[in-house]
Amino acid sequence: MSREENVAIFRKTEKLCKADEKLKNAICQSSAKQKIILENDEFCAP
Repeated sequence: MSREENVAIFRKTEKLCKADEKLKNAICQSSAKQKIILENDEFCAP
């Protein structure tokens, strides 16, 4: 795939994610449940 094709696919996906209400909600919920663990953070596995 060419770079132009990849960009076109990305733009189409981005547009879909902004337009589809169900998809927007799923992305929002997914983002809310994510946690960033930095290199110097202590981490204990559950």
